[in-house]
Amino acid sequence: MSAKDWNQAYIDGETPWDKGTAAPPLKDWLKRNAMEGAILALGSGVGHDVRYLANYSEQVTGLDLSSRATDLAQAYPLVNQERFICGDFFSSDLFENIQFDWLYEHTFFCAIHPDLRTQYLDRILSLLKSNGELLGIFFLETEGHSENFTEGPPFKVSKDFLLKFFSPKFQILEAYVPTEHYSCRPYGSEFVLRLKVK
Repeated sequence: MSAKDWNQAYIDGETPWDKGTAAPPLKDWLKRNAMEGAILALGSGVGHDVRYLANYSEQVTGLDLSSRATDLAQAYPLVNQERFICGDFFSSDLFENIQFDWLYEHTFFCAIHPDLRTQYLDRILSLLKSNGELLGIFFLETEGHSENFTEGPPFKVSKDFLLKFFSPKFQILEAYVPTEHYSCRPYGSEFVLRLKVK
């Protein structure tokens, strides 16, 4: 399987997923909910979501595979005490003996190859505390679309797939299509899940 060169994309400035501001579904969710404690944001890019989360917690860490993205994120003024780490989410050496109260991800799941999904699930469970939670924003399949593992990223999924995938290990606290979204991502193209470790 071939993998996208995320670092080269940032070097070349070919990052259409970077909208220059935090994800609207995250902003809307935080109007109604608290996210406290140690937070790890997956695939954090240049850190818009991390800096927004830093308004709510003093322990926010952004993780990205791209060193260029991490450098760009660190060049922004600090909002609180957020930090950024360049590393491979799937490396067992990363965050050894460290667990988080929250994991946050904005289409990270849909950026990895589907062959890695089982490893993804195992890894997030190892990184979350026993009562930890995951807040995720996922790309949904569009009408008439069927998952094709050769076309992506993003590798879009259905609501049913997500619910079945996570429900054995997580309690589903929230599951909804967000009304707040980037203008280029129309209503129905994203899905928010709030999950708690069983």
